[in-house]
Formats: sequence, C-alpha cells, structure tokens
Amino acid sequence: MATRKIAKKRPPAKKRPAAKKRPAAKKRPAAKKPRATKKKPARAPKTAPVKTGPTASSAPAGGVGGPAGIRIRMYRVGFGDFFLLSLRGADGTPQHVLIDCGVHAANLGSIGQAIKQLAQDTGKHLALVIMTHHHADHISGFAIGKDDFKEFTVDRVWMPCWDDPKNAAATAFQANLTAVATHLQLQLKVRGENDPFRNMAENITGVLTAAGGSNDVAMATLRGGFANPAPVDYYKAGDPATLPDSLARIGLTAKIVGPPGLDQRDLVSQMDNN
Repeated sequence: MATRKIAKKRPPAKKRPAAKKRPAAKKRPAAKKPRATKKKPARAPKTAPVKTGPTASSAPAGGVGGPAGIRIRMYRVGFGDFFLLSLRGADGTPQHVLIDCGVHAANLGSIGQAIKQLAQDTGKHLALVIMTHHHADHISGFAIGKDDFKEFTVDRVWMPCWDDPKNAAATAFQANLTAVATHLQLQLKVRGENDPFRNMAENITGVLTAAGGSNDVAMATLRGGFANPAPVDYYKAGDPATLPDSLARIGLTAKIVGPPGLDQRDLVSQMDNN
C-alpha cells in the first residue's frame, strides 16, 4: 500500500507583539495674543490751590493766604529794601502796603521788572506807601520807576518828619546834608566806581545828574507823582498814626517808633559818629 507522506504542519508563526501606542502628546495651549492697550496720556502734576479764605481757590501773586490773611513779599533787587505787605480786606479784597522801593551799589538790575511785578500784584492800587528814610537804597525805585508809578492810585503816604518840606528846620537839615554829600562825591570820583565812601555819599543824594540827585526825583514821585493826589503824613516817634479807611476797617493799628523829632538833634548827632 502506498503511503502518503503527511506534511508536517508548520507551527503557526508567533505573532509579534503589537507596538505599544505612545500616548498622544498633550497639545500646548495656543499662546495668547497680547491685547493692544491704549496708553493713557500723562497727567500734569496737580498743584495745591492757594487758600484765600474758607474755600480753596487760585489767587494772584499778590493775594493773601493763611488764617491771619497776611502776606509779606520782599522783591529781589540787590542791596536795597522793597517790601509789600498784603492784608485781607473787610470784603476779602487784598489791601496792600508798600514799604520802601530802592536799591543802591549792588544793583542786580531787576528793580524795573520788580516794579512791574508790583503793579501786577496790587492791581496798581496801594492803600499805604511808607518811606522809612531818605536814602537811595530805600527810595531810588520811585525815581527809576517814576513812569510806572504815575499809573498807581495811593490812599496815603507816610514819611519821616525830617522830610517835611513845610518845616524850615527839616528843609535846612536836608539841604546841608545833600551839599556835604555832593561835595564828597565830586572829591571821591577819582577813586573809582566801587569806592565805599563814594557809595555812602551817593546813597544820600542818589545818582547825580545835571538836574540834581535822583533822590530828589524819587521824593517828587512820593509827594505827588501818583495817579491821584495822595495825602502825605510826616511822623516822628510817638505820633498817632492816621491809617487809610481800607486798613482801619480791618482792625489794623500802627505805632510810630521813629525817627526822633526835629527838637532832638542831640540824639540824631549821636548816630553821626564823626
């Protein structure tokens, strides 16, 4: 009998293990697009308003502030005196007192500009003008700014008794003083512009011109160079002071402490030294 060869069955091929699936990569969140922002315009720094009373409001340079309603300003002119005293009036309107207006020797060249600032600060109205004494460093501004002062109205002017043109003794004293100072200036002229003795003599007369010293021009302004004819009082120590109504109404008082009277020349001579 023929025999069939039975083919041996091959063992089934081993299945390769399925490749492990890698975990899906996590999706990164999409980057957020920056939002366009509008830049705010820079704001100007705030300035505190000047208080002129119970409520805050802006005030001019010559206004008054603080609970007492008093403001004192010294104008920067150099070697000289130029003060403005401002007081809150009975109706809230500032009332102004000018004390001297002068510069001498170390002149910064700013007094003309300062007088124009004074006009702006006061509205060209002064309740009172006080001239403490007859020297250029206290009165030269009334000569330099004589045209400006023609536009000022003034309620009252105070001066020392030694400048009273109706008093013969005062007039003689001033004439003698001016004559000596003028003679010294002429003698010391050769010593140069910055000679201290020449400067002292010039302080008494003001700058000399063909028409006289500039202090004479300043005195003319004080006695009648304003927009209105202001009354002028000449005082010595102890005299009762007459205040303009605008200052008397707010309760202001004044005490005259100098100079010595014309009958006290021995006291004045003690200040003259040699």
